[in-house]
This record gives sequence, structure tokens and C-alpha cells, in this order.
Amino acid sequence: MRTRRNAANAARALADYINAGIDPFDFSHLLVDFAEDGHEEVFDFEHDDEVYVENLPEALVADFKEWLRGQPITQGMPEDPAYLHFHDAKVLSPGGWYVHFTNEYFNGFDRGTTLDSGLALSTWRKQKTRVRCDVNLTDDSSLHETVFGFAVRLQELTRAHHVRHYQEKYGKNLFLFRTDEAVLMYHVGDEEHQVLFPICSEYDAVMMHVDEYDSEKLTVTTKGYNDIEFEDFDDVIRWIEQGRPEPEEEESE
Repeated sequence: MRTRRNAANAARALADYINAGIDPFDFSHLLVDFAEDGHEEVFDFEHDDEVYVENLPEALVADFKEWLRGQPITQGMPEDPAYLHFHDAKVLSPGGWYVHFTNEYFNGFDRGTTLDSGLALSTWRKQKTRVRCDVNLTDDSSLHETVFGFAVRLQELTRAHHVRHYQEKYGKNLFLFRTDEAVLMYHVGDEEHQVLFPICSEYDAVMMHVDEYDSEKLTVTTKGYNDIEFEDFDDVIRWIEQGRPEPEEEESE
């Protein structure tokens, strides 16, 4: 399993990838357009009638990258590199609390999205990537192979209408958890900040649902299949920190 230091490195790798911006090696298919736009020397580096960025000298790669900045390279497809849709990535402090909104009901994540399977436009992907925790949380898993999930920082849910907004957008149930590997970034298309984290890094997790008639009530079903209502997230967190006690049985008269 990752140590906290390795976990921080994994989060930093994702943030660095997003913040680095355009990677010309993702756009070899545009080299012909680049060549026809005044850079015919590209064809001097053809290999088997094909031209690839990795075959170009560093100076020409730099020119290609600068040229790409002025091109409409965002296709709005799941295959787009994530850095075209995410900006301003920031590694968050370990141990923060987050909420994932979903219409499903589960005790832990078992699937998510990778960089190579459309991370930036994951809602377009109906079939998510299954995760193996013994692989996803080791240094044997490359950044592009790591399966990620999405969440909202708990501090952004201070009012009932904040919760309702995300429920209407992503799902009625709330999965509360902590992770040491969170990265905050801005999603251009959704016009909001989102948190990404490696699946299986979550802990102190619990599924909740909001009362249909009282949106400020949070309900948790315990291991003993008892429903407990809480007034707010702080009450839920205190219950988790106390070891998730079952409610006391009422004495019959």
C-alpha cells in the first residue's frame, strides 16, 4: 500500500499533469496541418511515410506546442486529454472530508475513470473502469492507469441548497469520506471546482441519504440495519469518530 509520502506524490503527479497544459505528444495527428502552416521541415523527419512528434528535434517540438496553443484542439469528446478541460489543479491537505453524489447505494467505490478513458468528460462514459485496490494504490500503477473518482469538498456544502444543487446534478445519495490524496481543480465545461482522488484511497466512509420531506436531515443506515437521523455533517462525523455506535433500544413500558 502507498505510504502517505507516496500518496502525496501520486496527487502531485496528477496536479502537475493538469497544470503542465498542452502536451504536443498527444497531437501527432495534427503534424501535417502544422507542416502545411509554414513548417514544411516536419516532413524531413518522416518514418515509413508517417511523422510523429517523438521523431522531431526539441526546437521543432517547442514550435509545434506553441502552434497548438492557437488551434481549436478541444473536441469535447471523452478522448480529449484531461488538461484541456481541467485547470488550476491544487493538491489538498491530507485527511480532508469530501462528498460524492450518486443515485447508487454502496459501501465503497468499485469503479471510476482513468485519464485514458475520458476522465475530464466521465459522465459521457456509461461503462466505468473497474478498480483493483491492490493495484490502484501501489506505485506499480502509472498515472494514466490510476482509476479516479470525483467528489465535492465538504466545506462547500454548508447550506441545504448547496446539497440540493449537487443532488439535482449528480444524484440524490451522499457518500461521505476522507482521503489523503485529493486534488482540487476547475472543470471548464461544468463551471465548477471538483475534487479528484484515487479510488480505494477513501476511509472513514459512510453512505447517507437526505430526507424526502426535510432536506436538512441526513439519514445513515448502520451495520445493524438501524436508521439514524443527523442534523448536519458535523454530527455524522462525530458519530464516525465515536466508532459508529448503534442507537440505544428504547425500553418498552
